[in-house]
Amino acid sequence: MGRKSNSKQSTKRTAGKENNKFEQQKRKELTILVDKLLRLASIFQASTNVAKSWEHHLEIEKIIKDIVNIEGQQKSSQTPRQANIDKYLKWLNENEVQFEGIDIAEFEGYGLGLKATKTFPEGSLILTVPSKVMMTENNAKESELGPFIDMDPLLQNMANIRLALFLLLEKNNPDSFWRPYIDALPEKYSTVLYFTSEELSELKPSPVFESSLKFYRSIARQYAYFYNKIHSLDLPVLKKIQDIFTFNNYRWAVSTVMTRQNNFQLTNSDVTAFIPLWDMCNHEHGKITTDFNQEQNRGECYALREFQPGEQIFIFYGARPNADLFLHNG
Repeated sequence: MGRKSNSKQSTKRTAGKENNKFEQQKRKELTILVDKLLRLASIFQASTNVAKSWEHHLEIEKIIKDIVNIEGQQKSSQTPRQANIDKYLKWLNENEVQFEGIDIAEFEGYGLGLKATKTFPEGSLILTVPSKVMMTENNAKESELGPFIDMDPLLQNMANIRLALFLLLEKNNPDSFWRPYIDALPEKYSTVLYFTSEELSELKPSPVFESSLKFYRSIARQYAYFYNKIHSLDLPVLKKIQDIFTFNNYRWAVSTVMTRQNNFQLTNSDVTAFIPLWDMCNHEHGKITTDFNQEQNRGECYALREFQPGEQIFIFYGARPNADLFLHNG
């Protein structure tokens, strides 16, 4: 019995060493690829030659595919997004979000959106969202990410990236206050960051083609930049997110910010934030009917036009070219 037990322990130790060697080798390969990606995405200068821009993009895409293969594909949630909606609505109610006459529903060509269950006359108040449920860049600064933000020039100057990293941190926190909100978010998006090379090539020869390549390159560079920071700086919070900071996760977080961020005036400064429920409204041309009420400390959304029961409720995102809407909202 003793010999068998010793044999089992020896086998476990050997397996552990082999796994450790494999992880070290994998990390080494990943570091080499990330360094290569950072150089490639950083030194390229904008060219008037579309063919060269495309060739450069394909090089970047190939490295990213190799990185994703090593990091592992993102696992899909075991719970369908729709199944989390009831918990999300309960959380909204518990936190004083007012949305009487509104439900979350699936709309063809849009995915999930807001549906009117009663008539809303034009200009009537549709929903209110207190600031306490908003996830803001200020939350990021006040969190354990704060020391990293304080020392990193990119994070100091880019509120959207601060919010993206904070979202990743909260996504990995089972006790996050925003857990019901995060669980109701899409698992992937229709932004250009998710386009295959075939889908991107179909954008030729529109102006948005080159803008898409430039944007993809920028996010690839950011990923490589933060990967190196996260694996080299001695900060507790960075050790916590080392395993979850993958290209797929970063792409998801950035896309979430791109498609859902809102800016509002808070004590004489603009704040970038996720505004739960409000950010499920899809775009329709019209006029701005959303605002932040300083006295009530809440976001307020008014009817863009009359909405009848069963209709999807839209808001106007602002005067932006279609190319800009496509690039940042999909």
